[in-house]
Amino acid sequence: ERIARHRAQAASGTPHPLATYEELFVRFIDAMGYENISGVEIAAVHKRVTRSGVRNRIPEPWLALRLAIVLRIDQEIRYRAGQPLRFNSLVRATDYNRAIRGASKSQHRVGTARDRVLVGGSIRDLVRLDAQLATTVLGFTPEQQRVLQQWRRRHGLDERAFTRSIYGEPFSMRGVGWTGMSVRVDGGIGQYRTFVHSDNRGVRARWNG
Repeated sequence: ERIARHRAQAASGTPHPLATYEELFVRFIDAMGYENISGVEIAAVHKRVTRSGVRNRIPEPWLALRLAIVLRIDQEIRYRAGQPLRFNSLVRATDYNRAIRGASKSQHRVGTARDRVLVGGSIRDLVRLDAQLATTVLGFTPEQQRVLQQWRRRHGLDERAFTRSIYGEPFSMRGVGWTGMSVRVDGGIGQYRTFVHSDNRGVRARWNG
């Protein structure tokens, strides 16, 4: 019900000109129409604070674009599992990533990684579902394509939004795997004791944490 309410607001038209960036971000995620993923939920993950007081941040537009695309993969996982997903970590600001001792070149810093758990399922179940999706191509509806392109136009994002990196080396558009109409699932799966990491880095990687 909450997701439906926010989705209706997202589809209601042009946001108020004084809307905060966080409100625009929430509307953007909701407008993607992922049945089991809400903008409020995703925003909340990005407002977490470490014990030392370092706060994460809502991802800036080029990172938000990548995240909105790869969340299509998590919605597919949700469909196949028939059980809710709970996200523990998504995009990480540089100082926040450093504070939690994340890898300096973590995929979380470039907007393709998600750490999550399958509520009511096991870590092994989620790893299996992630592996099943490897090399799968997932389509976007015409409305989702419109929403993604609208976000790009609103924030002046061109093809460089897919090669931009915050750790020096260029990022490959192939890493995201987005064609405009679909996304190819291709990346890393990390199995940890309490969560599963998945990312769309463009090359296969598997590990136990």
